[in-house]
Amino acid sequence: MREKRVIKVSVLSAVLFSFIGIGWGILSGSSMILFDGVYSFISVILSMASLLVANTINEKEESKRFPLGKAHLEPFLIVMKSLVLITTCLYSISMGVIDIMDGGHLVYASDTISYATFSTLGCWVTLIYIRKRNVSLQSNIVKIEGDQWYGDTLLSLGVLVGFLLSEVLGYLGVTSILKYIDSSLVIIASTFFLLIPLKSLFYNMREVLLLRPKKRFIEPFDRLASTIAKEQGSEYKLKVVKQGRELYIEYILLFKDNRCFSIEEMAKIKQQFASLFEGRYAISVHLDLDFK
Repeated sequence: MREKRVIKVSVLSAVLFSFIGIGWGILSGSSMILFDGVYSFISVILSMASLLVANTINEKEESKRFPLGKAHLEPFLIVMKSLVLITTCLYSISMGVIDIMDGGHLVYASDTISYATFSTLGCWVTLIYIRKRNVSLQSNIVKIEGDQWYGDTLLSLGVLVGFLLSEVLGYLGVTSILKYIDSSLVIIASTFFLLIPLKSLFYNMREVLLLRPKKRFIEPFDRLASTIAKEQGSEYKLKVVKQGRELYIEYILLFKDNRCFSIEEMAKIKQQFASLFEGRYAISVHLDLDFK
């Protein structure tokens, strides 16, 4: 429930900023502000998708549609969101380049500075709220919401700095480049924004494709597996797969001769693995014995 509440706050904030940004961008003639508003509007749609997925994942009853669980929905959603944001940024970069090639356009710095100040403060407040709530939630979906607002905050701050620079240049009489400031900011901001969804895309594609997690993530499991194998006088094989908030572990003990384990012994080993990230992930452990 708390996860859905945080996402709802993100959606409402994005709705507010999208309407203000699009309206202010059209009235002021600023492509940068319009891009900010459109990006926020796209964030609204993506946040609503996050809310839908969060509702589905948090359903208590088992679903006939997902007989093997719903953990894959989280990384799949993040991949889709990342692709949409990447496309948006690439389109904005191309439009900025075309505008510069067409000679650029002038905007009134007073209008853009007012909006950038409002947007920077608003995005920062929303970002702080989401990150504080996610300290206890540890949700990837909420984390991605926070990443979007982090990008929004830096974008708005960059816009503010850019238009303040434009105002200073105008005051100093350097007017020849002023008509390129707005489009240049669009290109710079879009390029920066591109890095955030690209990072999320590559990270979550690993989970969608069931690739082995990064070494630093599985090190605690590997250390425990090695310790148990030494205690049992055996070798071992360990497989770890992460999908969203679920971990799947296959642990095989390799013996040179026949060996029997009681149910209690096997349950103890499984519990040792499950306790490593207890509370953060739902961990499924498959323990097996094999003989050389």
